[in-house]
Amino acid sequence: MEKSKYKIKNTLGMFDLLKGAVMFSMIIGHTYGLNDNYQNSVITLILTGIMTFFGEAAMPALLIVSGYGFRKTTTGKCLHRLFKTLLIPFFVTVVLTAAVHLVTRTIFYGSFIYQIKESLKIFLGGLLGVTQTVSIAGHDVYDCGPIWFMMALVVSSLLFNELLKCFKGKYLFIASLVVSCIGWVLSLGPGLPLTFSQGLVATLYICIGYMAKKEKFFVSFSDAKKMVKIIVPTIIVYLLFKGVGGTFYMAHNTYSFGPIAIFVNALVATLIIIGFLHLNRFSGRISDTFRNVGRNSLYVLCAHSIEYIAIGSRLQVEFADGWEGQVWLRNLIIISIRIIIDFILAYGYVEVKKILSKKLEGVKDFKLFGGFIYGR
Repeated sequence: MEKSKYKIKNTLGMFDLLKGAVMFSMIIGHTYGLNDNYQNSVITLILTGIMTFFGEAAMPALLIVSGYGFRKTTTGKCLHRLFKTLLIPFFVTVVLTAAVHLVTRTIFYGSFIYQIKESLKIFLGGLLGVTQTVSIAGHDVYDCGPIWFMMALVVSSLLFNELLKCFKGKYLFIASLVVSCIGWVLSLGPGLPLTFSQGLVATLYICIGYMAKKEKFFVSFSDAKKMVKIIVPTIIVYLLFKGVGGTFYMAHNTYSFGPIAIFVNALVATLIIIGFLHLNRFSGRISDTFRNVGRNSLYVLCAHSIEYIAIGSRLQVEFADGWEGQVWLRNLIIISIRIIIDFILAYGYVEVKKILSKKLEGVKDFKLFGGFIYGR
């Protein structure tokens, strides 16, 4: 009897496994000293290579996934939708990050007045959406942290929604590519607020996701031969790109060879998405945990940003620099503690949200938008 082939289907949670993996990789990737002494360990070297391959294309992959479910609407409705789902969580996270920073730094280091000034720099950096520390009028403003992705998604979604009104088919792709290249050009100048240049670059990824659904691209990769046709060329292109010193770091606007880096990581992100769609055939405690994290990825992202900027950015450095034992054990301790903190914050909020939702049932003046109470 011929064994039935696994088929990729369009389902509501088809990308949850991928999103969960990205959240875990993000937390691990933000660990200070993660690659210390990697030259002395073959295993660490291999893991570093895998993390680099996956990590560089993680944000493009999430953007492509976001484009997969994109629907054209009016500018007002698009902005309203983004306000509910992304802008409210973004700005609430900015406020909470500054508040947690003030409390924790005062407890650990004292000097309340000094910590107020430092927390204000974090607050202003969040409001401005800067992804690297910048100097304004002689005063440093700190970066907003991992939630830059949310603001870039807002910018790219608004732009792509407008492109949909003017272009279709290949012309839509060309227009998105042009916008993305403009974003790269702008990234060469002074840093722009509200992750504007990253948002322009991200427009191409949103377009790829949108067109992938229209053309039923992902659901067509159930055939092993089709998989080989995309895997082999993508790996070759990626190795050539890395071989000439190519790097891609979207948060800091680092695009080696400009559009080439953007395009290469679009290929890698597409390959990663297809790979995780095939991994959906497996179920179990580990994969179900990843899917659960993926379903709550917005809250995990916000919680991680609070932890990373307000707490972990300094405490993990001090712990790592003072450690005298095995590096792998040090990293394991740091990663474990940070994952616990992030999940307590994220799932703690999920439970609070459920309680508030039940209490506000039937109340006409309020709704829970984007995970936060918003008055109509």
